[in-house]
This record gives sequence, structure tokens and C-alpha cells, in this order.
Amino acid sequence: IVFGGHGTKNRLGDTWVYTISANRWEEITPEISPSARSDMGMEFDTANNRVILFSGYFLEESGYRKNDTWIYDPETKEWTEVSPHISPPIMYGPSLSYDFSGRQSLLTGGHILIYRNGQYVSGGYNTAVWSYRYSENTWQEAESDNAGSDNNAERTPPARYWQSTALNSTDGKLLFFGGSGGSGFLGDTWIDDVSSINWEKLYTGQIPAHSPRVNGAIAYDPHEDVFVLFGG
Repeated sequence: IVFGGHGTKNRLGDTWVYTISANRWEEITPEISPSARSDMGMEFDTANNRVILFSGYFLEESGYRKNDTWIYDPETKEWTEVSPHISPPIMYGPSLSYDFSGRQSLLTGGHILIYRNGQYVSGGYNTAVWSYRYSENTWQEAESDNAGSDNNAERTPPARYWQSTALNSTDGKLLFFGGSGGSGFLGDTWIDDVSSINWEKLYTGQIPAHSPRVNGAIAYDPHEDVFVLFGG
């Protein structure tokens, strides 16, 4: 399932579904859908068979900015905007990963935007971990055993956005790699125990540590028990 992104001229708001068995793309055109955007948090909630989408980078000329949460139902082919009482800040470049054992979507990283003097400006980078539970329609900032400010860099990942994340469905560990820290691209690797939000920095000494990047595609392969990273 693909939504939006940045095309050759501007940001898009189309929805497409690829059926693997038929090797076929189909454009879905629901009456209601999220506004055009790129760099949103988006992932698939396997327990509830729903796509979860959060915020993103909107069309420049629209002036539209929102910390909105949308749900896509593959059965009805419909998008629905939900309005949780509390939500993470407006941001682009976050990661959403689904924690099956905890039945929650985990949001990490992201470039925060705030409204100041009549315009949206940078509010820094998100260092919190937020969890969204579809069944309750609630966002909650997760408590961490070792969370801290950016000054606590060796205990928590330095602030960033456009990082690559994937969750190990076997042991509930979240892999967190790379991204942009504002002053340059990063190549560090972190593991988070999502049951306690306990971060650990890995010192692999191998590529991709020597090849900092943003927006790499990463996924967990449960059959081989490995993470696979491509591009960026």
C-alpha cells in the first residue's frame, strides 16, 4: 500500500495498492483521503489490519500543517481521519514501526514544526518515543528507563529525522539507524527494547556505519532473523 510522496513536480496525495499474487497495481480513489504530503510516518498494524499514517511534509503553497492521524482499511478501501485527544507535535521525517506483542505503533524521530509569528518554523527534532493504540485511538508519550536530553547522547540516540527503523517481531527490539541530525547525515546504530524504551548503542565497526545516510529502506526478515537495509 503506497500513499503520497514527492513526485517530479510536487507532493502527492494518491493511494495505490499492489497485489503480489496478481503482479498488479491498482489506484484507489476514496471520497475522503489525507491531503497531499511526503515524509509522513506510515506503517501497517498487522493485528488490526489497518494502515496508520501520521503528519508529514505538506504542499508548500497550501500553508497547511497538521499533526493529523489517518487510518486506511484495506477491506473497505477507505481512509478515515481520527482525532485522538493527545497527539505528537506536527512533524515530518518520523518513523512508524509496529510492535505486534504490544499492539501499538511506535513513532521515533522527526523534524518538529511550530507556529510562530504567523509562520511555521523549525521546533527542533523529536527525541521522544510515542505509541499509538488503534483499538483505543490514543497517542501516548512512552516512558523510558534511560531517556534524556540531547546531552545524554550515549544513552539515547541524538535527535534526528529521516532515520531508518524496523522492529524485530521475534524479540521486540527496534533497530534505529542513520538519519539527519541537522548538521549532517548520521551512520550510528541503536537498539531499543520497546517494552521499557531502553536504548543501547551498537558499535559494529562495519558498513553502513561508514556510510551515513537518510531515508534508507529497512525491514526485518523473521525467517533469517536479520535486518535488511537498502539504499538511502
